[in-house]
Amino acid sequence: MKNLTLTLILVIITQIVHSQSTLDIRFNSLDSGRVVLLNRLTNKTDTLLISNHHLLYKDVVKVPTLFHLIVESYNDTRPINLVLSNEKTEIEFSQFTKSIETDNIKEIYPNQPIFRTDPNNNQVFYQFFARWTNFYQRIQELSSDDSQELLEKRKEAYHSFLTLCETIINDNKSQYYITSIKS
Repeated sequence: MKNLTLTLILVIITQIVHSQSTLDIRFNSLDSGRVVLLNRLTNKTDTLLISNHHLLYKDVVKVPTLFHLIVESYNDTRPINLVLSNEKTEIEFSQFTKSIETDNIKEIYPNQPIFRTDPNNNQVFYQFFARWTNFYQRIQELSSDDSQELLEKRKEAYHSFLTLCETIINDNKSQYYITSIKS
């Protein structure tokens, strides 16, 4: 009976360990700091510490879930979006820069993760996001007046952006899936 109980406990522990998501982050420019990770599905917040340029997060995530990552004093009002699941995600930030509230969208969102292991296809979101920030910046540049010439350039930028978005969707359509969550 004792062996059966011990075996059952080991099986349960193994299942729990295998159902934990792992977020492994390397911050090349930050040796230490506090990170807040917010689970948008449950609104659970975890505070983690960067130690020796590194952060490791483990938690049970039953379905792919959106998380907001905030490095205190760097992107407090502009979180980094990550989808995590029960699989390991490894990312790196070659340079982590403070977000600056300005008219320049690239200064508002300066930190783009480099995905080393990405089972939830976060890099597709960041491909879209890079194109969107380029589009936004271009529209800002072309909005100095309402001349016909600038209007045509804005239309061209808009249609180019839509074509790029369509390409991203078509190139990754096999990656999309719908998860239903029963209450």
